[in-house]
Amino acid sequence: MRLTKMQDIVGVRLVVNDLKELAKVVKLLQDGKILGRNISIVREFNYIKKPKEDGYRSYHITFEIKNKHRGIEYKRLFELQVRTKSQHAWSTVVETIGTYMGVNFKGGDGEKDWKSFFKESSYIFSWFEKFESGRKHLTIGDAEEVIRGSIRLKEIMLELKITELLVLLNNMTSDISYKLNETSKNDYAIIFIDYIKKESV
Repeated sequence: MRLTKMQDIVGVRLVVNDLKELAKVVKLLQDGKILGRNISIVREFNYIKKPKEDGYRSYHITFEIKNKHRGIEYKRLFELQVRTKSQHAWSTVVETIGTYMGVNFKGGDGEKDWKSFFKESSYIFSWFEKFESGRKHLTIGDAEEVIRGSIRLKEIMLELKITELLVLLNNMTSDISYKLNETSKNDYAIIFIDYIKKESV
C-alpha cells in the first residue's frame, strides 16, 4: 500500500482471549477514561458483527492525537485493532499462506477456492467463539448450520491440500528458526525459500 493512501501510519494490535474480553476492552476505550485528553475516537469499524467479504473479523478503532510542537498544533491518526486469539490466528494464517504463495489475499487477490477456505474457516471460528463466550446457546438449527459449514470447509481443505501445506509451512518455520539460532547476534541471515522444491536454504 502506498503511504499516500494510508489513513494512519501507526497501527496497534491488541489480542485478547475471547469475545467477552474484547467487549470489555472496547467499552473501556469508548468511555474514554483510559485515554489522555488529547486523544479522541474518530471512527469505529465492527468487523465482528459485520465481517469483511473475505471473512476477516476484528474491531477497529481509529484515534486522533492532538499535540503541540514549538507552538504549532498538529494532529496524527493511529488505529487500534482489537482481536480475539481465534481472529488473530485466522489472520496470521491468511498472511502466512499469502506470503508463501506470493498472493495478496488481504488485498482481495487469489483464487476462488482459497477465498472460500478463508471465508468458511472464519465462519466456523465465529460460531465457536459465540458458544464459548456464552452469547449463544446451541440449538438444533445452529448445530445443523455448523455441521454444514464444517462439511463445506473439509471439502475445500481436501481439494486444496491445506493440511499438507500447513505442515510444510510449520516445518519451514522450524527450520528457519533453527538456522537463525545458529547465528550470533551481530550476524545477518538470508533465507531462501524454494517454492518448487518446498524447502528453505
